[in-house]
Formats: sequence, structure tokens, C-alpha cells
Amino acid sequence: MLKSLKNLKENAMQTNIDYAKYETMTRKALFNSLEKEEKKLNSLQDTLKKQSELILYLKKKIKSKLDEPKDYELLKSPSIKKLDIEFKKLSKVEQEALIAEVKTEMGV
Repeated sequence: MLKSLKNLKENAMQTNIDYAKYETMTRKALFNSLEKEEKKLNSLQDTLKKQSELILYLKKKIKSKLDEPKDYELLKSPSIKKLDIEFKKLSKVEQEALIAEVKTEMGV
């Protein structure tokens, strides 16, 4: 979609309207040209609307990401929760051995 907007922008910047070519057109050719240009305009408006919606969505998404808490309590961290589950699966003897090992390493 960004590519198409870039192309639209480049085309818009390069497009010079040649009003003289319309001076000699028949009524039918003028109607056809008008219809063609209206379709182009509708297409551009649809593209602009979609891009605007995407930009709005991305801004909201960024805001929600920025509003998320940047830190959390240690006991609520995903890794600690996972370790707690694993620890609870161990037998009482293994749990006590691990607790003793940690206390020894901590010097408690």
C-alpha cells in the first residue's frame, strides 16, 4: 500500500493537466473522460481513507504499547511463575535440597 501511495504521489507531482486536449473532444469523449477521472478520484479517496484508518490504528497500537507497565512485581514475572510451577512438581525432598542449595549460595 505504501508503494501505491508513493506512486500516486509521484504521479501527482508529475501530472500536468493538458486542458487543450479537451477543447476539441466530442461530447461523448468528454463524458467518457469525466467518468474516467471520477473513477480515478474515487480510487484515490478509497486509498486515502484506508491509509488514514491504518495510521489511526497504528497510533492507537503504539499508544497502548507505551501505556503498558514497564515493570512488574518479581512474583508476577512470567519466568518466576514458570519456575514456581516446575518447583511445585518436585518432591518435598528435592524442594528442600534446592532451598538448602540456594541458601548456601546466598550465604544465608
